Amino acid sequence: MKYFDTHCHTNLEPLLANADSVIKECQESQIILNVVGADLESSVIAVEQANQYDYVYATIGIHPTEIKQDFDYESVFKQFDELLSDNNKHIIGIGETGFDFHYPGYLKELQEAFFIRHIEIAKKHRLPLVVHTRDATDDTIRVLKENAQGLKVIIHCFDGDTNDVVKFNELGVYYGIGGKITHKKSGYLVEALKLIPHDKLLIETDAPWLSPENKRREINTPKNVIDVQEFINKTLGTDLTSQVFENSIKLFGINKEN
Repeated sequence: MKYFDTHCHTNLEPLLANADSVIKECQESQIILNVVGADLESSVIAVEQANQYDYVYATIGIHPTEIKQDFDYESVFKQFDELLSDNNKHIIGIGETGFDFHYPGYLKELQEAFFIRHIEIAKKHRLPLVVHTRDATDDTIRVLKENAQGLKVIIHCFDGDTNDVVKFNELGVYYGIGGKITHKKSGYLVEALKLIPHDKLLIETDAPWLSPENKRREINTPKNVIDVQEFINKTLGTDLTSQVFENSIKLFGINKEN
């Protein structure tokens, strides 16, 4: 395998309906997939896909925008523990979790409680933590500093500027770079990319969302991770394809031959 889409959603529509063909297309294109859960149902589907297909892995968690005031989180986390207690080697991460303050009515305290709970599970099972952060950089950094010492952390779909990179670099995080970096108004992200250590660089699609610029009118698919890698190589003036792939398999503890 040559590429690793470290964050996609073949477990959600509209990709779910065509998951078999989407995944097989990725296998033919030498792409490993990490299918990421946004809630209990999609996490279970991610694990099912990982168990069914070669070169597909799963991350389980609850997206911050899915958190509601009356949420029975104890029941959900109990089921997460059951999934993990099976010693399922196809589960390679916890998340996506974190903060999302973009839309009115967000529940900051509850999001933080869930964030910390995910961190505890990641520590318990010694798995990387996949973090979603939107309009919440300072709070994300605070929670990670206070709770995530010793964890491998991925800032999924990184969308920060150079100042954010400087802050996150102090924590030693990995950066998931997706199709947004190819968009015409993402010059700030291109500049931020130049400050990311090459050994902390990952690629992702967040498919079915955030298609690359040349495919903005299309549903995003994990195969477009190749476009992201090519854009990074061109921007930085060096071929980092092998470096980024090695970063990914090392981070998630995957034997690239299996």
